[in-house]
Amino acid sequence: CEEAEALSRVLGKKFHAGDRVMILCENGYNWVLSFMALSLISCVPVPVDTALSAAEVGAIAKHAGACGVLYSFSQSKKRRAFAGLCAVCLNRVPMLIREGKKMSDVDGADRPATDAPAALFFTAGTTGASKGVLLSHKNLLATLNYARGMMSLCSEDVFLSILPLSHVYECVCGFLLPFSLGAAVAFG
Repeated sequence: CEEAEALSRVLGKKFHAGDRVMILCENGYNWVLSFMALSLISCVPVPVDTALSAAEVGAIAKHAGACGVLYSFSQSKKRRAFAGLCAVCLNRVPMLIREGKKMSDVDGADRPATDAPAALFFTAGTTGASKGVLLSHKNLLATLNYARGMMSLCSEDVFLSILPLSHVYECVCGFLLPFSLGAAVAFG
């Protein structure tokens, strides 16, 4: 996607391959664009549930070893939780995309190895403190291939995404799977 590439150029000036960057944003285009842009520069997206308290967000930032956060304006009241991190407000995405389109293509990060980290998800913490689960590109690709084999899906399908994309199930089934098919996603 041209817009993800443009955003990745701007983010590539702030973050480096392997950096863990939180995404603290409601489901929607900016969330998806952020995940894709971070992946393009070989960063490790750390999706965070927007329903978490500032203290919980801070604990995840510390546990994840996050160096940055992409956040929506509605989450700015939690800024103390990510003080000291490189913070980018996603309400500036249109401006950032325009800026990135003006930038020349830079040598992008090498294509990551399949066993390289693709994303760091945190459990809901129903049995105690939330725990981080680091998934590789191979993990995500295997899950996508398995899901595609279970159902008859095509690019004309429209998916309804209602769970938080910070949950690995919704990220895979409500974003990555439709994206891999060229299908549409409606966010509820």
